[in-house]
Amino acid sequence: MTLPAHVVIREAVPNDAPSTLKMMQRALTEPRNNYVSTPQEFNYTDAQEREYIRQMQETPNTVMLVAVVEPSQAVIGLVSCSTEGRVARHHVVRLGITVDAQWRGRGIGSALIEGVLLWARHHPQVRRVELEVFTRNVRAVALYLRMGFVVEGHFRQAIYKDGEYLDTYWMAWFKR
Repeated sequence: MTLPAHVVIREAVPNDAPSTLKMMQRALTEPRNNYVSTPQEFNYTDAQEREYIRQMQETPNTVMLVAVVEPSQAVIGLVSCSTEGRVARHHVVRLGITVDAQWRGRGIGSALIEGVLLWARHHPQVRRVELEVFTRNVRAVALYLRMGFVVEGHFRQAIYKDGEYLDTYWMAWFKR
């Protein structure tokens, strides 16, 4: 699947902060969403988000890519990979991804993950990209499998959300 002609994948910049915040706030208020955070927990200011993006740009083994609509530069998806900072795990990055509900099913998620995996392939220290996904998020699981991720673990009742205990998969992609 190819991206719509007016959508571009690029590295995030601090000026994207207002748009990334709006997209995340919309995503977190979707019914039965597949995010661990609640809207109340995701209460960052524009200044905090700008600083977070700036730190992502400056921290080794870390990247944030955004999918934007041209020419408005409205963020419709984002993916981030970051390391936890421990020397023994500098070769590992943790992936998080969000695509705006109106843009799902159009190749945005695939393009964002392709971008991150390309970054990982060219980043000499990164060997492993890992993520956690709700088992009920069948479309996301299928996407990750298609992109070369493998299921490493099934965690039962790992998350309590919306009055129920939910299972998750731990998945990883390895540089060859």
